[in-house]
Amino acid sequence: MKQTPQPRPAIGPLLRLTACCCLATGTLLLPAGAAGVWFLGGSSLAVIATCVIVCVGSEFLWQRLAGQRVTVSDLSAAVTGLLLAYNLPPTIPLWMAACGSVFAIVLVKQFFGGLGGNIVNPALAARAMMLISWP
Repeated sequence: MKQTPQPRPAIGPLLRLTACCCLATGTLLLPAGAAGVWFLGGSSLAVIATCVIVCVGSEFLWQRLAGQRVTVSDLSAAVTGLLLAYNLPPTIPLWMAACGSVFAIVLVKQFFGGLGGNIVNPALAARAMMLISWP
């Protein structure tokens, strides 16, 4: 019996679904970030902004350099940045937060095939790497 390959679903609806889920996740994470800024001060806002900006920027640059389709509009890199920032102390040097963000996106997420292909959570893998590298 010959099996015919199933057609792949159109990428547009999947990208919109992923963006919708990541937007909902990011929105639900915002109150925790606001509480962190309220209780821990403006340095936590700097860590959050650094992680999100560097995660989105490194995903954009990596996909551009690798010749892949740029998918930063699905917001998964922004959610990874939020999750990483929420795992870091507000007093961390911003260059360390940036290094962790690049590690999370490039080495953990993109090297394993992008969204859905990674074997561990990128934000937590980056946190573990940072804990080992800078105790």
